[in-house]
Formats: sequence, structure tokens, C-alpha cells
Amino acid sequence: TRLSEFGRNFRGMYKSTPHGHNLGFITLSSNVFLGTRIILNCVGKGSSKLAAWNSAVFAAVFFYVRVWLLGVEWWHQYHIMLLPEYSNIPLPVFLVDVPCCFMFTVLNVFWFYKICRTAWKMMTKKGKRE
Repeated sequence: TRLSEFGRNFRGMYKSTPHGHNLGFITLSSNVFLGTRIILNCVGKGSSKLAAWNSAVFAAVFFYVRVWLLGVEWWHQYHIMLLPEYSNIPLPVFLVDVPCCFMFTVLNVFWFYKICRTAWKMMTKKGKRE
């Protein structure tokens, strides 16, 4: 059946699956600092020192887990794609997986650019803290 065929093909990719899933969970760690920032803004502490430190840690964690580690993931993905088992992956799975991963990486780089731009404005006092 098609399902068992997919299972056999997916096992060929299994070497990368735990790494990919772990990376997905690691990228969520930056959400803790984003949530804290939103809460601080809601309670009127958006311009406190705590908010400034939280924003700095958020930017650093976001860069590490959503920009740098995704570059590492693409390096791993490239090497996994060279394995003979990867050629067994059905074309529709490949056509969804690779563009979605690329779009996710581009989106994270875009958001990091926005974070850096906001941080620059805050440091040079051109913008107000929100």
C-alpha cells in the first residue's frame, strides 16, 4: 500500500528526523522571551531595565536558535540529501519539505532583521520602547 511505501521511504530519512524535530523544539525557546516582553508591555513595564535586558536576551537567543542553528540544519540537510536512501523519498514529500524549510529560514532571517532594526532604534533613542 501507499502508506507502507511511505513508511519505508521515511525510514530512509530517519537519520535526520530526530535532529530535525529537536531543532524544531529548540527554536521555540526564543518564544519564552517574546512572551515575557509582551507581558511586560501589558503591565506597563515595557521601558524598565528588566524589559531592556529581556529584549537583549531575546535577540541573542533568537539569533542563535532561529538563524545560526538553521544554517547548521541546512548544512546537515545537504549532506543527508547526498545519501542513497534520500532518493527513495516520494517527490511530493520532497517538493513540500525543502521549500517549506527554505521559507521558514527566510522568515526567521527577516524577523531577525526586524529585531536588530528595533534594537538599533532603541539604543540610539530614535524609537520608543513598546
